[in-house]
Amino acid sequence: MRLEILVEERSMEVFLRNIIPKIVDTKWILDEHIFIRPHEGKNDLLKSISVKTKVYSNSHEPITLLILYDQDSNDCKILKEKSPK
Repeated sequence: MRLEILVEERSMEVFLRNIIPKIVDTKWILDEHIFIRPHEGKNDLLKSISVKTKVYSNSHEPITLLILYDQDSNDCKILKEKSPK
């Protein structure tokens, strides 16, 4: 099993690389079981979701996808409705 984490920017990747080893089971190793995929902002991240979900659905192993992005000044309910399905 693999965890793919999609983030808006490299700064979130740096943060997660520091915190994940402290909070997850030692069997889950960064870049072996957990992969962090930074993007160039929210628009880049949102555009990539449909492509990545298609690729991940054809994987030979189970993949859990976690998407992290901030709401900035947006209404979180409206932002979620606009997100790709």
